[in-house]
Amino acid sequence: MGQKKQIQIIEDGLRLLGSPLDSSQMGRLKQHIKEIELFNDTYRLVNAKGTELAVKHVLDSLSVTALMKELALKFGGRPRCADVGSGGGFPGIPLAIAMNESSWSLIERSGKRAGFLENAIAVCNLYPRVRVINKDIKQVHEKFDIITFRAFASVGTIIKELDTCLGDDGYICAYKGKIEPLLEELYDLGSVDGDDRKGTAGPYRYEIKPVNVPFLDAQRHVLLLQRR
Repeated sequence: MGQKKQIQIIEDGLRLLGSPLDSSQMGRLKQHIKEIELFNDTYRLVNAKGTELAVKHVLDSLSVTALMKELALKFGGRPRCADVGSGGGFPGIPLAIAMNESSWSLIERSGKRAGFLENAIAVCNLYPRVRVINKDIKQVHEKFDIITFRAFASVGTIIKELDTCLGDDGYICAYKGKIEPLLEELYDLGSVDGDDRKGTAGPYRYEIKPVNVPFLDAQRHVLLLQRR
């Protein structure tokens, strides 16, 4: 598939989401996609190309743009954000492009992928708002207002490390799939008091929001966690 068709799918999807990007932002997004396709085979960034790349990774990353902007307002519109296990830069780079006032740290332990991210940030002209932290999450001790992760791990296995990096009143924003396994993950956090929308799980308040990813025939949800 040519990039023109690929970009058309993304633009159509963003309109359906009510989160269109301006021409400058689309230019940066095109550069990111170009870098992914150029280096994907070398660094095994994502298991997708063409339409799958556009839908399963780009639109999926941007499907929570409105929610992220809403959360950003709680931090004066300029949140300090981190994307854990960033890999090819999803969702961090697309969200950084869409959220002009936010700062992002892309946390990636693989040196090769971190190198790719450094290059992608430069090509997309995202310095100095976006930077790479080439460390395991266990070695990161900075504080962030919003922490995202996607297809990285179950919540229970990394909650201790995420909590260490979570600033006061901060949010963990986890991209998830079907609701049933997501609800099971909540029990790893402690006693659950609530339903499949919101409640408490151990020391956290949780909220689960269904996410519509245009052109994707699969369930997607986002899990928001905040300390009680």
